[in-house]
Amino acid sequence: MFSKATILSSLLCSLLLGCLFARDAVAGDPSDRARVIVEGRILDTPCTIDPGSQEQTIRMGATPVGIIARDGAGQPVPFTVRLRDCVLQRFDRRLPDWQGLSITFDGVSDGEDFAANGAAGGVALRISDADGHRAVPGKPLPGMQLVQGDQALAFTLQLVSNHRPLVKGEYHAVIHFGISYF
Repeated sequence: MFSKATILSSLLCSLLLGCLFARDAVAGDPSDRARVIVEGRILDTPCTIDPGSQEQTIRMGATPVGIIARDGAGQPVPFTVRLRDCVLQRFDRRLPDWQGLSITFDGVSDGEDFAANGAAGGVALRISDADGHRAVPGKPLPGMQLVQGDQALAFTLQLVSNHRPLVKGEYHAVIHFGISYF
């Protein structure tokens, strides 16, 4: 069985050789030439983050001020971070296999929640995992088991009162996340 590094190395060599031969075959008019730029990374992590999970836009919809005033929060909106091609065995076989992961959400804080920017006021954004653990900005959530193959990490995002006067209007936030494996 070949490791990912061996397969990627072989693929890269084949690609480079193909580019060299293709360059020699294009000996005609310079206007017939083109260039392809290839970028990538090889990481020492057990998984890759699915490209669709790297940058997400979560539409919260409209929440009446009365709901926040009465219930203290709007409806939770689900979102998922998908991991692909997880391999539990480490490249350095002297190290123990990968067993778990922890995700940390980070952004501008509003107490233990995330600040909502814009014309709206009196609200913040709360992220919770599938077990109900609240994501505090900059602090890792409890560890989760890592599984072989693909894995979906389920979360909810919820508009909550920050106990300041409610003001209607639009809001937005940028929240980053990072994953640590162990």
